[in-house]
Amino acid sequence: MSRHFWTRNTAIIILGFLLVLSVVLVVVGALIKPLSIVTSIVLATINAATVFIAVIIPPSLKKEARRKTEEAINQYVLLQDASEHQRNIVINRMRKQAPVARYSWEEIAAYLQSLNEGERYAGLASVQWQWPNREVDAAMNFSHEEISPSAKRQDKDTRYFPQLLDILCNPARKFEHYHTIVAMWSMSYHLGPEQMQKLCERVISCKPYWESDKWGVFKNHLEEKC
Repeated sequence: MSRHFWTRNTAIIILGFLLVLSVVLVVVGALIKPLSIVTSIVLATINAATVFIAVIIPPSLKKEARRKTEEAINQYVLLQDASEHQRNIVINRMRKQAPVARYSWEEIAAYLQSLNEGERYAGLASVQWQWPNREVDAAMNFSHEEISPSAKRQDKDTRYFPQLLDILCNPARKFEHYHTIVAMWSMSYHLGPEQMQKLCERVISCKPYWESDKWGVFKNHLEEKC
C-alpha cells in the first residue's frame, strides 16, 4: 500500500502544503513574539519532513515507464509464436509507455537494430507514437488505442531512419513488416529530401522475404510521391 500512496503527485501536494504552512507560521511568528520559539521548532520539523519526503519519493515516472517497457519486451519474447492479437496487446503496452519513457533517437535506433525481436517492437512502438497519422492507419487497417499525451516537436526525430529502413526491407516476419510499414509510412511525410530519395530507391529495389499484405499498398503510395 505504501508504494501506491507515495506517488510523485502525492509528494508534490504534501510539499506544497508544507510550504504554505511554513509561510503562515513565519508571518504568525513575526506578529506574535511569544510564539517565535514554537514557530522555529515547527519550521525545523517541516524542513525535516521535506527532506524525508524527497528521499522516499519513488523512482521517476520515466524510469518506471522504461521498466514497464522492459517487462513488455520480455513478455513478447515468450509470445513470439502466439496469435497476432496477443502480440498486439503487448506492443500496445509498449506504445502506451512511449510518451513517458521518451527514448532518445539513439536509443530507438539501437532497439530497431537489436537481434531481440521484442526490443525491435519497442523501437517501432516509439516511432508509431512519435508519428501518428490517421490516414495511414485507415489505409493499413491499423487499429489501436489513442496514446496520450501526443508527441511534441521536441520528442520527434528521424535520425533512426536508416535502422527503420533496414527492417522495412529485411523483416523477421510478416507481422514485423506490417508494423514497420505503419511506422515508416507515417514518418515519410516528415522526411528530408535525401531521406525520401533513399526510401524510394530502397523500396523499389528491395524484395522482403517476409512480405506484409499491405506492402503493395505502401509501394503504390510511394510511386505517387517519388
